[in-house]
Amino acid sequence: MTSHVAALGVGIVLTAVSQVLLRSGARNKSSLIGSFLNPHTLLGYGLFLAVTVLNVYAMQTILLKTVTAWVSMTYVATMILSRWLLKEELNRFMLMGAALIVAGIVVFSL
Repeated sequence: MTSHVAALGVGIVLTAVSQVLLRSGARNKSSLIGSFLNPHTLLGYGLFLAVTVLNVYAMQTILLKTVTAWVSMTYVATMILSRWLLKEELNRFMLMGAALIVAGIVVFSL
């Protein structure tokens, strides 16, 4: 069970990293095709494939409703990484939304 929980946690982090990589690849101004073939974009999609494998593994022992609740943490992780790595602005509504997600997971997990 511990390895399944770890797989879920790693999947959450890798999903956030994938989102940041896709955003970074989308910033390529050359062309739409250039954006798709950008190394950041390709790596982001590769990580999404790895996350799919991790999620399937996690769901072998963790209930689907629990996996679904915890996967919502990807919104929080993506927000943090986009601020840290891409220097994107955060506003109070985003922070309140993140707090609500975390609070929801805490209540759900009781």
